[in-house]
Amino acid sequence: MTVKDYQAILFDLFHTLTSIESTKAPGRPTSEILGFSSKDWNNQLVIHSEDRLRGKTKDPYEIIKKMAHAISPNVSDQAIREAIESRIKRFKYALENIEPSIIQTLGKLKAMGKLLGPVSYTHLRAHETVLD
Repeated sequence: MTVKDYQAILFDLFHTLTSIESTKAPGRPTSEILGFSSKDWNNQLVIHSEDRLRGKTKDPYEIIKKMAHAISPNVSDQAIREAIESRIKRFKYALENIEPSIIQTLGKLKAMGKLLGPVSYTHLRAHETVLD
């Protein structure tokens, strides 16, 4: 099958269409703000965050607090809130600075009459504002 055979195309929004890494989003990484290694934090994000990934928990504060306290219960409320604010800004930046070639490709698909569906499991609301 080719693109012409599909009416709609779904794609992962973050880490496929864009990412804070590919756009070099400014700001401190969540792991740094919380005082963890990036390895420990990424382990929480990928392996130990089922409720977040399934959409059962949507409140950014509760999500970050639960994951941070799973690594160290001593993480302060101030650090958690700073991490959330930084994450929102960095993800928003990633959405506002998508590579031009990706935007062009999406434009071509739309010109072909394809319905486009970005999919995201992020608990952050930055994507709602930017995609409107």
